[in-house]
Amino acid sequence: MTEHDLLDVAIKEARKGLTEGGVPIGSAIMDAQGHIVGKGHNLIFQTKDPTAHAEMCAARTAGIRNDWQSFTLATTLSPCLMCSGLITFYQIPRIIIGDDTTVPGARNTLSRHQISFEILNDPSCIDMLQTWIDENPKKWAVIEGHEHPNN
Repeated sequence: MTEHDLLDVAIKEARKGLTEGGVPIGSAIMDAQGHIVGKGHNLIFQTKDPTAHAEMCAARTAGIRNDWQSFTLATTLSPCLMCSGLITFYQIPRIIIGDDTTVPGARNTLSRHQISFEILNDPSCIDMLQTWIDENPKKWAVIEGHEHPNN
């Protein structure tokens, strides 16, 4: 499986989140042999769990393992500080980023911890999220921390 194939799995996860009424952000994790070991999509609105970001959900499906240092993680949006913390804690060495134009994320954290990343700025990732933001500005404000979810 190539890195682009891995991003395609993450994009499918993002679309799944969109069909559930959630934020279209997806993530997938691949082991050194090219097998998908985890995948997930943002579930914060579906579960009311503010930590249910796509990368966190993908890690949860991967489960307890001792081979994180051989993984590649793909995400449709540049990882936030919390998800970058997960990546650095488990020393996932390579990250594929589908979109870092909508939200630049915490790339400096990844760089400081010698995590390599490739920014693809895939048009489907960018367009899918930007369309959702344009259609859901109040929900996006909640994600950004500018509005309370009950407003």
